[in-house]
Amino acid sequence: MSDAEQAVRVKKGEMDFGGLVEGHRQQVYRQLYRMVRSAAWAEELTQRVFVRALEHLSQWDPARGSFSSWLHTLAHNLAVNAIKARRHEPESLDAMGETGGPSVTGPAELHEARERKARLFRLVAELEPDVRCAVVSFVLLHHRLADVAGILGCSQRRARYLVSAGLGRLRAEL
Repeated sequence: MSDAEQAVRVKKGEMDFGGLVEGHRQQVYRQLYRMVRSAAWAEELTQRVFVRALEHLSQWDPARGSFSSWLHTLAHNLAVNAIKARRHEPESLDAMGETGGPSVTGPAELHEARERKARLFRLVAELEPDVRCAVVSFVLLHHRLADVAGILGCSQRRARYLVSAGLGRLRAEL
């Protein structure tokens, strides 16, 4: 059953919201983590996103976009507002662990890889929230430009520009 069908059934009271939550929880968490750079904060925001989604599910219109895009838009807006309100500093890279990094053979290569990773994370964190969200959604979460546009509430052309501008800045700095 598609997300749209599940969401319609939840709206009618024929189905529990938990199925939709489980289908999207990890993607929403990853999107939020990449925006706020804190596991605990991303977890808290993830819970808030689904509470807000349940409260406002009646506002979702399948004719205007997919449930996934609507949900990621909620997540993006909530994260941007939380970042503005909290002025949160990114979590230490040491606390993030070694997952997702390149494979290396010795201490020198490991040190270089950690330095590159730290520099990349700093550069991504310095991007404007909309540019950061566009880059993370498109490159790391593999969203289509149409979905990125839906998340950001802008045109596909603007989404393409934000992704391109963000990647251009990162390339120039690396």
